[in-house]
Order: sequence, then C-alpha cells, then structure tokens
Amino acid sequence: MRARLHSVLSLLPLIVIGIPACQSSAPPVPATLDGRIQGWWMVSAMGPCDAACTIKPPNPECGQPDCVERNFLGFKGQTAYDCAVSYSAKAGTMSTILGVTIEGYTLDANASTLRLGTGQVQAVTCNDTTNMTLGYGALTRAPSAFSDAFDVGIGSGTAGWRALPVK
Repeated sequence: MRARLHSVLSLLPLIVIGIPACQSSAPPVPATLDGRIQGWWMVSAMGPCDAACTIKPPNPECGQPDCVERNFLGFKGQTAYDCAVSYSAKAGTMSTILGVTIEGYTLDANASTLRLGTGQVQAVTCNDTTNMTLGYGALTRAPSAFSDAFDVGIGSGTAGWRALPVK
C-alpha cells in the first residue's frame, strides 16, 4: 500500500506542473474593461419570430420552422451597435428587425459604467471574455459565426440587412 501511495504522490508534481500549461493555452483576458467588452454579445433569451414576421415584407427566416428572434449588442472601437435579428439555422441566415442602432459610447472603468451617446448610463461588469452584465441584464459572447456575419453587415455601411449568411 505504501508503494502505491508513493507512486501516486510522485505523479503529483507532474499534475501540478501541467495545470499552468493548460491555463496558459486559453486566450489572455484583456487588462482593460474596454478591451474585454470589444466584439459582439447576445442576450441569452430568444423567442419565436413574431416581430420579424409582422413587418412588411416579413424577414426571409420567417418561412423556416426554426426561426427565432434574438437581441445582439456590439462594441467596435468607440461605437456601440444594438439590434434584434431573426435567425434560422436551417436557412443559415439572419436579418435585422427594424435596423441597427449605432451610437458612440464612453467607459468609466473606475465607476464601472458605460455611457451611450444618448446619455443613457449602464452599470457594466465584464471580468472575462465570455460574460458581461449591463444594467439591463446578462449577455454572453456571440459565437464566431454570428460575429463574422455582424462584421460583414456593419461593414456594408447599411443600417440593416436581410438574409445575411451566418457560416
């Protein structure tokens, strides 16, 4: 028994040494709050395609049985983007519902607040690169397929889009 315990204990330094190596392979968390919030975020809740299917003409995703609506928020440089989209995994597309709200923002990292161009102030916490809480609720980092699609949509210079591919 003592020999077995010794052999297990002899592996302990290898296990402990291996832990930092596993942790260091993850992308580093930006040191600043502004660095952590950059990118696209989504509100956890989603619902059926109601608003997207009542606008004229209805969004293309409305014809799909898996159509859902979800809100997204993006931060690029000093610009904030806010929109609701209809999305269908079956169609592989998303469309904005009523366009994208675009406004500047400033952060006060000391007070942990975000002030939008309209003057609205939100408390903000973002301690890692995957979760953020604003005054109105929790958000999670959008998957890269959505982020890439949003970057294309925003890059088009339009205030909204229809049937944007999500790959």
